[in-house]
Amino acid sequence: MSDSGEREWPVSVALPGGRIVQGGLLSRRRDGEGRWWYQVAVDAPVAAVRPVAGHDYSQAPTRTSEPA
Repeated sequence: MSDSGEREWPVSVALPGGRIVQGGLLSRRRDGEGRWWYQVAVDAPVAAVRPVAGHDYSQAPTRTSEPA
């Protein structure tokens, strides 16, 4: 999932509404109260993602489709 060359560990992510998707664990941290927080990456169809106004995405890494 990562094009940065960094390792990702596979995880399942529960989305609102109960849908489960596969993702990659990028990092984790423990807060001051002892709770774990995970930074993950998931693949999402373009219809589910909205760009943030005022940001330029023209230099975002782009990859070609993986062979079927």
